[in-house]
Amino acid sequence: MPHKTVVVSGMGVISAIGQGKAAFVNALLDGETAFGVMQRPGRQGESAYLGAEIGEITFSTGIARQTLRAASLSAQAALVVLEEAWTEARLSDVDPRRIGLIVGGSNVQQRELTQVHETYRDSSAFLRPTYALSFMDSDLCGFSTAHFGIRGLAYTVGGASASGQLAIVQAAQAVLTNQVDVCIALGALMDLSHWECRGLRALGAMGSDRYANEPALACRPFDRDRDGFIFGESCGAVVIESLESSQRRGLEPGNHDGRQSQP
Repeated sequence: MPHKTVVVSGMGVISAIGQGKAAFVNALLDGETAFGVMQRPGRQGESAYLGAEIGEITFSTGIARQTLRAASLSAQAALVVLEEAWTEARLSDVDPRRIGLIVGGSNVQQRELTQVHETYRDSSAFLRPTYALSFMDSDLCGFSTAHFGIRGLAYTVGGASASGQLAIVQAAQAVLTNQVDVCIALGALMDLSHWECRGLRALGAMGSDRYANEPALACRPFDRDRDGFIFGESCGAVVIESLESSQRRGLEPGNHDGRQSQP
């Protein structure tokens, strides 16, 4: 098999400090933070859990309201970052049968599932039908492939904290083995409920509420007084494809804004 070169032709990101690559990079360079006592419904228990939560998400007119109403927070974040990456890589010009999607992250919607359980505990007969799909790991694949018309391979991989990296590895392999010409790796938003927060804290992995009054000081992984990681909401997408595929659309290595490089 002849050697094949893979390139990154598009990226998308959303995090607590910014939506979109430009906002995210500017916030990083400016040293901005968004740490605080988390306020998202279903995330607080008997003590304060610190973290950085995504603010209000801005959606383009290309994502239908009906889709957003049925989508979880994790699915909404996925659609936003995929749209940014999709546009930058000009994937509308690619045969949808040659585009794949790998979602990194399992059990990513625990908070919303917990809320459903608590809401319908005494009225299960009124459970919304979409729950039959939302609890599956294939939920994000379903929303994403339906919205963008992806017709190549699509599946979810789980590797705990390395799930996003595993998705990138699998996407590159899918391109290198000619399963698809383009494969998108998505690092899904892990939507923790108070149960997961409590379990991770009991394990000693998640930081305590020691810095509840000074949350900006809580994330200190290399400090002598560290006491665990501080949760942060985020989602990212990377478009991986063969060099030949990107060149067919006029994209050049190192130029990822959808424009052809000038000589």
